[in-house]
Amino acid sequence: MDMDYSSLKEAYEKRNYDDYRLRTIEDIEDIYGLNIKSIKGYGLLSDRKRRQFQQFIINYYNTQGLIY
Repeated sequence: MDMDYSSLKEAYEKRNYDDYRLRTIEDIEDIYGLNIKSIKGYGLLSDRKRRQFQQFIINYYNTQGLIY
């Protein structure tokens, strides 16, 4: 998915995320078009490890700010 800064900003604002921080992996899928669950090896993780991995990805994107 190819988006510019203003498109990304608008996608956050549609979700009422005025702080421009992601909350769920579904946010990443909807805004950035990245399906975390399709990453090789994801299906092999335990539920606990999946939650940890999801939180890691969310935290990573949030530390980067609006990525474009």
